[in-house]
Amino acid sequence: MKKTKMLYILAAASLVLAGCNKKPDSPVAGNMDNLVNEVVETSTDSSSETSTETAGETVDEAVGGNAEYVRTIKDDKNKVNVEVRAQVEIPEADKLSVVRVSQKEFDDDFLNRFLDICEPDTVFTTDMIYTKEYCETKLAAIDDELKAAQEEADEEERSKGEASIEIRDKLYSLNEDLKTWQRNYDRAADDINREAVLKYAVTPKLVNVADELGNDPENSFYEWEYSLGTKEVFTGTNCGVDGRYVTVYMQNSEDNGNMFKYRVAGTWDIYVKTVLGNTCGIQRKEKADLKDLRPGAENYPELPNEADATLSADEAKAEAQELLDKLELTDYACKSAELCYEIPDFRDCNNKGDGYRMVYVMKYVRAFDGVFVDNEGGYMFLDNDDEQKIWEGERINVYVNDDGIVGFDYIAPLELGETVKDDCSLKSFDEIKTVFEDGITTLYNSGMEKLLDMDGKEVEYTDMGDKEDVKYTDIKVNKIILRYTRLSERSDFHTGLMVPVWDFIGDIDYGDTSGLSGQEKDKVVFTINAVDGSIVDRAAGY
Repeated sequence: MKKTKMLYILAAASLVLAGCNKKPDSPVAGNMDNLVNEVVETSTDSSSETSTETAGETVDEAVGGNAEYVRTIKDDKNKVNVEVRAQVEIPEADKLSVVRVSQKEFDDDFLNRFLDICEPDTVFTTDMIYTKEYCETKLAAIDDELKAAQEEADEEERSKGEASIEIRDKLYSLNEDLKTWQRNYDRAADDINREAVLKYAVTPKLVNVADELGNDPENSFYEWEYSLGTKEVFTGTNCGVDGRYVTVYMQNSEDNGNMFKYRVAGTWDIYVKTVLGNTCGIQRKEKADLKDLRPGAENYPELPNEADATLSADEAKAEAQELLDKLELTDYACKSAELCYEIPDFRDCNNKGDGYRMVYVMKYVRAFDGVFVDNEGGYMFLDNDDEQKIWEGERINVYVNDDGIVGFDYIAPLELGETVKDDCSLKSFDEIKTVFEDGITTLYNSGMEKLLDMDGKEVEYTDMGDKEDVKYTDIKVNKIILRYTRLSERSDFHTGLMVPVWDFIGDIDYGDTSGLSGQEKDKVVFTINAVDGSIVDRAAGY
């Protein structure tokens, strides 16, 4: 079960780790510990008068940015080609700061405020309630699979002396499924209506996972969450009363981060509670583009029980902003609004469900000093033999169609602490260009030494194929942005600094990929700390 949930995390992290080598051995590649000391010392030395180079200047004037940066860099030895034709975006701000941050925990007040706004009359249960007929169908199917697996195990024991690990694991899994669906049958109803749900209604509040598992050791959901290090969780569903499926999931987890998710659908439950219930979305172009989401998706039908999205983007943004205002989430600004395909990760009771609906997705990020705080380039990811941890970038996604708000994700909220430095001295853009030109080809050299497999383990590159198969790495940078990002402290996974950085954004083509991730579009390819000029390792988080 641990690997199952981690696949979602690793799939996101792989966008950062693929194509990301060890940090170049360069004097400009400093570390955040030095940055903290440097900024704190500067702050201490400037008790009564400003000592920053930016005093009296706007950020634009201080860094001396160019309207456009054009450069070609070729490294024949490392087979890396870099084309830069990028607009340089500098925020209209008088200053940029460095602020200590940590991950904010969710509480019952936020949960109930949200539900009072979006679901004031909805009754929730922790576990899905099914009809008895559906449970009987599932139990019969599992029983058939069990009989077939047991026959296979018996045959292996006769011929080989013992059954294989694979078949024993399959038997164990099927027996666990049988227990789960027997529990579902015991609470099943003849018909799913409000009265049936009221029988098992729960008060929306976070519960301690360890306590819940102690009270019910056979509960596979809490067993799964406990194995993943989840401290507190609330999961709720209305079980599809009146054909409207609502799911709410909220967690506080030291290993996988804090998150809140909400979905409404007219089709069978979108399983936000499993966390793997993320939906896929792309900007609406041609239907054939759905194949980029999932093989065969270009042939999917539009889900018949879902509302269309005929409202305008401005109308959708207004609905999303109204919700954020009611939730008193005032520190966020809308970064983009796109009309997207949404493909739920589920199948309905008739084993059908491959389809899509159209939704506007409004993406919000924190705005500080009038500048976006954006971690789109990476996460902090820790992996060793004892633990796996991830600290995602803070973000809010609001999903809107003609039914109104049909989805809300609030991921890894930040708690802002003390301001380490209120007005930072920043490296000039000419200095930043030098760091980029010196480091970009080394970072993306085609002789990559290590990759991360789908279990989150580092593997030798030679295990993935012949190094000579990789012909080149082409990088096209088309945007350069000065903005904030969160850097993590090496000594403490859960704390960090909000720091101004230069993000170089563009496309990467790995040629004959041999295990790499092929083409990547519109991604952060290089990040430089704007304060000390060090190269930021997005995968490590600092």
